[in-house]
Amino acid sequence: MSRAEQKAQTRQRILEGSGRAFRKGGYAGTGVDALAKEAGVTSGAFYVHFGSKGDAFRESLRLGMHDLREGI
Repeated sequence: MSRAEQKAQTRQRILEGSGRAFRKGGYAGTGVDALAKEAGVTSGAFYVHFGSKGDAFRESLRLGMHDLREGI
């Protein structure tokens, strides 16, 4: 697996984990540490892919909406 593929997989894992964490704790009740833990990465790795919790929230929301549209 190439480095680019590995990076894309890690980003996807963070997005999926962020979606789960936000659904469990809500936006206000979920910090970056919880997002990273849910995805199985460190907080530092989280920040490699996302500049903030808000960035991850927006991207996980987009992914969730895409998955919902695909399911319909």
